[in-house]
Amino acid sequence: KSVEAAYLFDPTPDNKKSVIEGGLQYYRQGIVRRLVINSEGHPAGAVSYPQCALELWGRGVVKSDLLTFKPSGKFRSNTTGLYSTSSEGEGLAMFLKETGYKSVACISVHFHLVRCFVAVVSGLIHNGLERTVLAYALKGVHLDWNEEATHSQGLIKARRRDLVLGELRRNFTYCEGGDQVSARDVLDYLNWRDEAAKKGA
Repeated sequence: KSVEAAYLFDPTPDNKKSVIEGGLQYYRQGIVRRLVINSEGHPAGAVSYPQCALELWGRGVVKSDLLTFKPSGKFRSNTTGLYSTSSEGEGLAMFLKETGYKSVACISVHFHLVRCFVAVVSGLIHNGLERTVLAYALKGVHLDWNEEATHSQGLIKARRRDLVLGELRRNFTYCEGGDQVSARDVLDYLNWRDEAAKKGA
């Protein structure tokens, strides 16, 4: 079955290609029915409305298949005051509540994907949707692991392969701070999701 909607997590310009090209591939293959972007871009971001909407429409995404939502005001960065990965996950959950969609995917550059998925599951749990929505993680197209790229709202620059450890550390940090749920919560959710998906097949 195809997923009802896929959210393109907002990366820095260095990682935009991974998310945009990945989203288009999944959309064209019918793996996802709709693409979702956020409506509140920030200076370090590269995938938001309206800039990316024009690009995606121009590359074949039907206007009614491109949706937007505003990231949550919760979990904004203490450093920049801008929305964070957790803000996007929380906003996506509220969007799902409004639309009633029962399946969703998150699309991200590879090194950021685990944290993005945890943010989505956290949003579902915070909003009481963890037993009604099937969420999946889809990787964007591959980008050179040895190439330097900016990340974390433009505050970090390193080779993509060296950004992975920092992402894993942030998962622990944000779990301790309450922004994200625990690894146990995510595993419990995954067990439920797979059983629910089997029953619905």
